[in-house]
Amino acid sequence: MDPAIQMMEIAPGLKDMLLNAGFTIETILKCGPSEIAGILGIDIYVAQIIFDTAKKAAERTRSLLAEEETT
Repeated sequence: MDPAIQMMEIAPGLKDMLLNAGFTIETILKCGPSEIAGILGIDIYVAQIIFDTAKKAAERTRSLLAEEETT
């Protein structure tokens, strides 16, 4: 289970779908919205929201790690 998925600001049902399909933040970013939509059987605009939210989560994680390194 990817704890970063749980931190994403999306509906709990979407988080469950992502986790059940074996997604991580990294795999979401590698797949892109079209592939996410196909795998999960959801509309492309919902997959785009998931993708955008995953990008934000990845950026937050990188930012936090950078802060820890400078501390």
